[in-house]
Amino acid sequence: MNLRFWRKIQLTDDLTAMNRVTICIAEFFGTAILTFVGCMGCAHYSSEMPRPLIESAFSFGLAVTMAIQSVGHISGAHINPIITLGAFIVGFLPAIEIPIYFIGQFSGSFAGFALVKLLLPETYIFGTFNSEDGICAVGLNPKLTPMQGFGIETVISFVLVTIGCAVWDYRNMFRSETVSIRFGFAVAAIVLAAGPFTAAHMNPARTLGPLVLNGYWKHHWIFWAGPFTGCIVASCLYSIIFD
Repeated sequence: MNLRFWRKIQLTDDLTAMNRVTICIAEFFGTAILTFVGCMGCAHYSSEMPRPLIESAFSFGLAVTMAIQSVGHISGAHINPIITLGAFIVGFLPAIEIPIYFIGQFSGSFAGFALVKLLLPETYIFGTFNSEDGICAVGLNPKLTPMQGFGIETVISFVLVTIGCAVWDYRNMFRSETVSIRFGFAVAAIVLAAGPFTAAHMNPARTLGPLVLNGYWKHHWIFWAGPFTGCIVASCLYSIIFD
């Protein structure tokens, strides 16, 4: 067990201003792709029944694959603040770059979902099944307590960040060719499992755009506290136990 993992944490880097702008733009486009494709896959095109969960799950999973394929070689395609924070904790990302990633991710989320709202009628976004919150701002299953929702978001975020830590592990460096596929299917599996209960947000950036643009904030703290808690626990444990 390694109790000296804090020594790996980096504070600064040697990137130029243009390098930082490039990373921010890459994260913007990657997160916009995730939000646009994923949320489009949740839109209600029928008034008779909600969108099948498997369609939404694979929309998000394959959107992750698309984003990684598009900008992974530029910024790593974090497209998620908890992935960025986890990368910092395990020593894979300098602290000075965290705001750059966050700006790209949160602005990309707004842009991606704004495009969804621009291209689809309101009835497809709000429908008759979640008329209050709308797609991608879906909150807690009404039969669950807020703490149960927090627990689910924490656990699924723990799993997601653990996968990220494994990808960054130097022992995995020769398996990088399939990262986009592995991550995409992992996200699809998590959405299939947790989607009916919390919509499997596990991404505060992807969450914020739809929450603001749909104007729905009920229990929104769950989708911040859960993912960041799961991230911190997963990255710290990975560094201590497996490094």
